[in-house]
Amino acid sequence: MTFALKIIAIYCLLSAAFQGAALAVSGDTFRPYVSTSFSHDSNLLRFDDAVDPSAVTGKKGRSDTIRQLAAGLDIDWKYSRQQVLISAELSDNSYDRFDTLNYQGQDVNARWNWRLGNHLSGVLYHEFNRSLASFADIRGISGNLRDQQTDSFELNWLFHPRWTAGIAYSEYSLEYSEKAQQQGDEETETIEASLYYKTPKGSRVGLKLSTKEGGYPNRAFAISSTVDNGYTQESAQAIFEWNYSVKSRFRFEMAYVERISDHLSQRDYDGINKRFNYTWRPTVKTQLQLSLFQQTEPRDNLLASVSENEGGSITASWAPTAKITISGRYRTEMRTDLNDPGFVAANIVQLEEKNDTISLNINYNPHESVDINASYIDDRRNSTRALSDFDAQMVSLTATFWM
Repeated sequence: MTFALKIIAIYCLLSAAFQGAALAVSGDTFRPYVSTSFSHDSNLLRFDDAVDPSAVTGKKGRSDTIRQLAAGLDIDWKYSRQQVLISAELSDNSYDRFDTLNYQGQDVNARWNWRLGNHLSGVLYHEFNRSLASFADIRGISGNLRDQQTDSFELNWLFHPRWTAGIAYSEYSLEYSEKAQQQGDEETETIEASLYYKTPKGSRVGLKLSTKEGGYPNRAFAISSTVDNGYTQESAQAIFEWNYSVKSRFRFEMAYVERISDHLSQRDYDGINKRFNYTWRPTVKTQLQLSLFQQTEPRDNLLASVSENEGGSITASWAPTAKITISGRYRTEMRTDLNDPGFVAANIVQLEEKNDTISLNINYNPHESVDINASYIDDRRNSTRALSDFDAQMVSLTATFWM
């Protein structure tokens, strides 16, 4: 099937699936679209400079060109005090050199912002995404697809003009298509309770408590196992949002997290997670965002049960005209493995990795029905693990046509 026929087929499928939404009243939006993009990646599989790609892939060279054809739609439908937001996209992705990676992607987001009376409100949410797993940690040319799905429900009660209490429940699942990676398939259920106080100027102070039950359905636990197949995680989080002015806004989060494994107590850990965000809008055409973070993440390797990740990012955007938007971002992160579970009787230095990413994006909107986007990304890693450094540069051009 030609690329043009693929676009038509995907578009017809989406239009048929959501044709009822076209009955939305005036002021609502129903916007189908098709898009095409061309990308070039100088080091697609994220090889170290010292690695010969042909020894792993059987092909010379480490770069690739990717063509994507996509069709989708955006819906924004309002009825009384209710709002339904839906975005859905199907994509066909083709690789020139590593064609075993060709795949059909899916991305669906559905959100119902509901309200009942003057005191009850909430969100009903569904998200599904199918895409290739990252090559930063797992390298191969077999096309390891990753499916992620989230379903959640949130209820907020405004029991006082300044006070809001909330409860939420969510389910999350992660599945890999490659059998070798299915040990990482995960399912979680999370329950949250929150309490917020809102000041007359719109700032907020809040407390959120959560409990998460997680499991790995493809892991069979035995006495000799070095990874667990389930865990419980508790969290207590304090949140502070300060609207300093119309142009400046601060947000600070601090959470105590404790994770307890079902069987392997040496995999247990606790830690303090912190995140700071600052948004500055000096004019209607410019915006600056600063983010700093320090957080713990679970690790299942033989030498570590948790990693400490710290770093930050700075993002700037500028709209010199009504049709052009320019944005740039720099992000850095240092990951340090901690908590040796003691499965290896050796004094080995823990892994440290530094990741740096620079991106530049230009969006041009020559017509209300046309978007043209060009981007450049520089991605680098320095690691204490042998043959794990990499650097890659990516350029892409995307054209989107709204119906």
